[in-house]
Amino acid sequence: MEIISLFLKKIYDALLPGGMFVNADQASGETVYFSNPFTSYWTEFILSGPFHEKEHLEILQRRSELDRNEKMSDQLKWLWDLRIF
Repeated sequence: MEIISLFLKKIYDALLPGGMFVNADQASGETVYFSNPFTSYWTEFILSGPFHEKEHLEILQRRSELDRNEKMSDQLKWLWDLRIF
């Protein structure tokens, strides 16, 4: 993920000494065994929210179209490769 690596590097370079960056990006489990429970939990959480059914479906659709959950190991590797971790 070249663009993500460049993005993370820019953030790191902009930090003041002692500054901290918290990556709140979603991550995928390493296997389906770990990913499926999270996906199920997230879907149930959205469906139990205060929205109408149409809004629930829009949120779920947006997530499936726009979100790309990368494995946690991949995300950590990007940081390691940049020597900022």
